Amino acid sequence: MNIKLIDKLKETYTSFFEEEKHVTYLYGSQAYDMARNTSDLDLVTIVDNISPQKLENLISYVIDLHKKHGLEIDNEVPHEKKLVVPFDMMNFAVEGRGFHYSEGKVIVPTLEKSEAYLSSNELMYRILLNTITGKTLLISGDQKLLEDYKNKGWDTMFRVMWNLHNEELSVRDLVQKLIGTPNRQGEAYMGYKDKAKIREFLEHEVEKRLRDYEKKGLLWSKNERFKPIDEDFITLI
Repeated sequence: MNIKLIDKLKETYTSFFEEEKHVTYLYGSQAYDMARNTSDLDLVTIVDNISPQKLENLISYVIDLHKKHGLEIDNEVPHEKKLVVPFDMMNFAVEGRGFHYSEGKVIVPTLEKSEAYLSSNELMYRILLNTITGKTLLISGDQKLLEDYKNKGWDTMFRVMWNLHNEELSVRDLVQKLIGTPNRQGEAYMGYKDKAKIREFLEHEVEKRLRDYEKKGLLWSKNERFKPIDEDFITLI
C-alpha cells in the first residue's frame, strides 16, 4: 500500500465532503495489502444529496489520480454508480436486498455481465454487502457509522449462510461457504476471493463474531461447531 497516496486521499476526501455527513472507505486488494503496483483503488462514499457537478468532479479526480500513478482503471461498473452511493442504498445492502427470496429461502442471483446488470442497484447491493464485511480502511467521515454498517452487514451475512446451510458449522466451514465452491466463488457468489489474506481475515472476523453471538445467546456450539438456537435467526425479509 502506498502510504503517501492513502494520506493524500484522506486529505482530499475529508476536504471534499467536509460539509456532508458521510463515510468513505477503501476496500479490495489495497485494503488487504495484496495489491500489485498497478492495482486500482477501490473506493466508495456513502452520502446523500451530492450534486451532479460534485459527483463529476469526484469522478474526474479519481480517474486523474489513477492515471497520474499508473494505476489500472476499472470501468466494468460505472464510476457514477460505484464511487458514491446514498444511505438508503447501503441500508438496503446490509439488509440483504442483493439476494432473491422464495418461500423463506435465500437465492443468490447469477452474476450477469450485461451492461444493464452491471449498472443495477441489485449488483451494488451485493458489492456493498461484500465490501462492508470485508477488510476496509476508513478514508474520511464517520468511523462509528462504518462500524454500524459492518455489524449489520455481518448479521445479514451469517443469516444468509445459515439459511443456505442449515447445519452445524465451524469457523472454517463458514469461511469456505462464504468463499463458495470451485464452480461458483468470488464475484459470482458472495464476492470473497479465495486468497490466503482474505481467508485469514475472514477466519478472524467470523470467529470473533460467532463468539459474540454465542455470548448473546443467539448460537450454541459443540466441539467448535455452531448453530443458531432459534430458527428466527435465519429469517430474512
